[in-house]
Amino acid sequence: MAIEPITAPPSWPPRELVPTGRQIETLRAYVDEGSCSAAAERLGISPRTVKVHLSDLRTRLGVQTNAQAVHELWLGYLEPLSALDGAEG
Repeated sequence: MAIEPITAPPSWPPRELVPTGRQIETLRAYVDEGSCSAAAERLGISPRTVKVHLSDLRTRLGVQTNAQAVHELWLGYLEPLSALDGAEG
């Protein structure tokens, strides 16, 4: 009878569900600037890349809209967006 090796339990949450720093940065620029085009200009990327980052972020958070993504982040999935850049409040 073979003994199965002990494996480490998976980390939680799984890495593929944790938003990346670039996704958070893109959402913040989108919120601050009000559009994908303006966020893209601020970040030095194309509007299409902004849309891809936001889409991937929504998928990771399990939400349908950018507003829901902001809501999820604000309610504690991560630190509030204002804390990410060192702002008080």
